[in-house]
Amino acid sequence: MLSGMEIITTHLEADFDGIASMVAAQKLYPDAHLVLPGGTQTRERAYLARHPVPFTLLANIPLSDITRVILVDADDQDRLGLLEGIIENQSVSIHIWDHHPLDPNNPLA
Repeated sequence: MLSGMEIITTHLEADFDGIASMVAAQKLYPDAHLVLPGGTQTRERAYLARHPVPFTLLANIPLSDITRVILVDADDQDRLGLLEGIIENQSVSIHIWDHHPLDPNNPLA
């Protein structure tokens, strides 16, 4: 597997806003892998069945290889499923791109 891996992710049960933000973020981070932390909503699942996006399965990524997480459409680590622990790793760089107001009490803010 790759070392020094970057991933772009969003919240659990991704909606169109999160998925579109992931695809847009890949324009800024072209080497980053698109990773869903835990599924999509029903309409989004149907759309992706007809219009595939090149997601990398979380199960195929050794979490210890991740050095940067680009988090879009979310700033709450409680909404990241299995990726929540990676955010707590002090050696992992976190870039947040979110249009929602940041909660000043959020440790990621």
